[in-house]
Amino acid sequence: MKICNALLCGFALMFSACSSNSDVADNERKDIVLNGNEIAIVDTQISSAFDMLRYFDSNSKEGNFMVSPLSIQFSLGMLANGAQGKTLDEITAALGSHSLDELNDLNKRLLSELPKADKKTTIRSANSVWLNKGLNVYPEYSRSVADFYRAEAATVDLSTEETMKRINDWCSSKTEGMIPTVIKEPYTDNTAFVMLNALYFKGEWQKPFKNENTVNKEFTNSDGTVSNVATMCKKENMYYFKGEKYELARMTYGNGAYAMTLLLPSEDSSLSEALQTLTPYAWSTWKRGREIRDCNLKMPKFSIATHFELDDYFKSIGIKEVYDSAKADLSVMSDKAVYLSKSDQFTRIEVDEKGTVATAVTKLEGEYTDVIHQPVEFHVNRTFAFIIEETSTGAVLFTGRVNKL
Repeated sequence: MKICNALLCGFALMFSACSSNSDVADNERKDIVLNGNEIAIVDTQISSAFDMLRYFDSNSKEGNFMVSPLSIQFSLGMLANGAQGKTLDEITAALGSHSLDELNDLNKRLLSELPKADKKTTIRSANSVWLNKGLNVYPEYSRSVADFYRAEAATVDLSTEETMKRINDWCSSKTEGMIPTVIKEPYTDNTAFVMLNALYFKGEWQKPFKNENTVNKEFTNSDGTVSNVATMCKKENMYYFKGEKYELARMTYGNGAYAMTLLLPSEDSSLSEALQTLTPYAWSTWKRGREIRDCNLKMPKFSIATHFELDDYFKSIGIKEVYDSAKADLSVMSDKAVYLSKSDQFTRIEVDEKGTVATAVTKLEGEYTDVIHQPVEFHVNRTFAFIIEETSTGAVLFTGRVNKL
């Protein structure tokens, strides 16, 4: 399902009222203008982000979780460069692209331009490919992932403690120590490659919460129990939308290039019910119909660390053949028959009065074979979901739910 192109229009509002003129001049927002093919891919990425949120809401045993659709997009892009035939078609179709060239060009642009959108927001994405000794990778593949994904490639012995430490140290370095471990023991000799994407985001609220306004308030968990949690409070003009099953409010970071949207289910709806109605069409409707409202916002400080296996999710969106040792066609990568055997994502987020730090590592392993009304009370005192996006394109960096605090 794709979102109409109107979703990607109208995101260029500057929040200059919240910043001094010198701040705005010093940190001019740099929108990322997409062409038609790129818009189609991002449309699919946004739709997939909501599907992913609903999938793990239904299938995860974790009370709180966060996933990174953008980290997955970069990881699968690197994998796609080694594929051909039906294996390639399934990956590119799941990512909303008609060709590998279109996907590579968009990902290269995002890797280059996302960090430039806001000087007050740090966003970094790093890629690496770890090749087991004996796997001869074609030079064309190495050039492609280096050119389009800035991927570092290393030929190593994946069965050693030293390599395990190197990979974990790489992840720790690229996530500022937030995700220090993605491998707990060395691989076997049957492992052919490990592909990694690390995505790091650090943004300061455009209008920070004041520490002295943080107080303990009740939060109703999904199981009906009540917790007393540190709750941040502020009044701010922000985009707001009220639907039948939920309310949405959006807080911006820095110069407005990045934002977090909070989804709060209505009093008589569960979070799962609300998420079922958060379709791409509904998201497009919120983008078109939202108003700037004076909001009395109360939301808890929170932190989440999660680890998900992605294999079943990938298969649910049509990426199947690459997992089949008899059918997977990764012959553009190497002269040896390899297939995707395991996919994981590790994420962590911390939200406080100052802003947000969020990071993700996606790991793929392969084996051989504007209107003012009365103030709105937006009190996040029950389960909720969140979405962090780049606002000019709508690309979703992170999304997750909070069920228990």
